[in-house]
Amino acid sequence: DAADARPDDPMPASYGGASVSRLLGCNIFHVINPQYNYTTTQLRDLNNYVGRMNTVLDEVTESGDIAVFYPIATVQALHDADSDHSSTTGGSRQTRAYKLNTNFENLCKNLLVNQYLFTVLDDETIRAATVTADGRLVAGLGSYRVVVLGYAQYVSVEALEKLTIFTE
Repeated sequence: DAADARPDDPMPASYGGASVSRLLGCNIFHVINPQYNYTTTQLRDLNNYVGRMNTVLDEVTESGDIAVFYPIATVQALHDADSDHSSTTGGSRQTRAYKLNTNFENLCKNLLVNQYLFTVLDDETIRAATVTADGRLVAGLGSYRVVVLGYAQYVSVEALEKLTIFTE
């Protein structure tokens, strides 16, 4: 129950974030555990939750023509290895990684508000994708006409080559 949630409990946001991310196409998750604020039990429960979601949604066919590239390499490059987790720190210390994450979230929210179906793809997925003769990028079970590269400052050479073929 949300009324019983502790303000310092990371689990409601973690479950919500994992759910939305999975429904938008992510199927590989990396947990960053700043200052060890997940207990071993919480990490196990979150891992089980993500595993169940991936099982239930296995072989689901994507229906949107739009893919949004998540710029993980850019986030990693902007990440500060300090006492605050730089991609989630808000308030008075808004780091570049935090601002990029916020901008990416707003991009996704705007697409959803305007009723655009999309899937989030990462560098690894684009590298493994194929380009069809009719100009679609096929990644996993999805097929896309558009790839949005908002906020990506760093992309692997292999993914860039695949995107160049797709663009041509």
